[in-house]
Amino acid sequence: MTTHRGFWLKEALAAEGGLAPAAPLQVDRRADVCIVGGGFTGLWTAIHLKTLRPSLDIVLIERDICGGGASGRNGGFAMTWASKLSTIVKICGAQEGLRLLRASQDAVRALGTFCRDNGIDAHYRPDGWLWTAADESQNDAWADIVTIHEKLGSDAFQSLTPAEVQRRAASKGHVAGIFESAVATVQPARLARGLRKAALARGVTIHENSPMTGLDKGATPRVRTAIGSVTAGKVVLSMGIWAAEMPEFRRTMVPVSADMIATAPMADRLREIGLTTGIAISDSSMLVSYYRTTLD
Repeated sequence: MTTHRGFWLKEALAAEGGLAPAAPLQVDRRADVCIVGGGFTGLWTAIHLKTLRPSLDIVLIERDICGGGASGRNGGFAMTWASKLSTIVKICGAQEGLRLLRASQDAVRALGTFCRDNGIDAHYRPDGWLWTAADESQNDAWADIVTIHEKLGSDAFQSLTPAEVQRRAASKGHVAGIFESAVATVQPARLARGLRKAALARGVTIHENSPMTGLDKGATPRVRTAIGSVTAGKVVLSMGIWAAEMPEFRRTMVPVSADMIATAPMADRLREIGLTTGIAISDSSMLVSYYRTTLD
């Protein structure tokens, strides 16, 4: 099965020179670890495991091509958990919640460092996030979050005047907002394809166009595809929303899509209105509206 490939992925594939997909899994084999899913979670897992233990035999299977799912087709906001701190504290407590917040901030910075060190041109721009209200009903949607940050001594968010919000957003369609500096934007498909390259360089075996057709559980699980299988000591399910197809997750996962529109390049117009950074901008509706610029 091959998904529709949006503009992010087409641009990423063109940038890497039409690199051929990895061969489908066509044999029965063994591995230390089998990872199901070639998006951000699966690729980062493979890279991290290889970093911790280079001798591990890791096989990753992907139903399309790496980055072909949601990882390569999203808005490209690399966000922290700052906006989720109140929920995290309810679950984990204040001390652990604050630690997780700091870890998420470190992760966004580490993403930029990893891209630089591994030659991944993912258009990483650490220009922050503008959390706004698009009308009076959304005003102060962040009030409880800011309160918990202040209580725990976190300075993640900066208060802004409405005029400053409109200036940074290059739009008068915002009545209020706050700013978080620790957020970045990326070209997500370029990042996914770069992670694929980094995983291959570390010795991870990747099979694309190889959807999992079954999972035999037990002490030594076996992942089955249409014409092959991987028997492994450990199996990592990093399938994203595709996991909703499995009976174990079907009642607890609800797929929700996002629609994206890309304009033609308009650098002159962006300079004219003052939107020239990689700042991430979103409102406070239940299903948010968001936007950002691209490097072109």
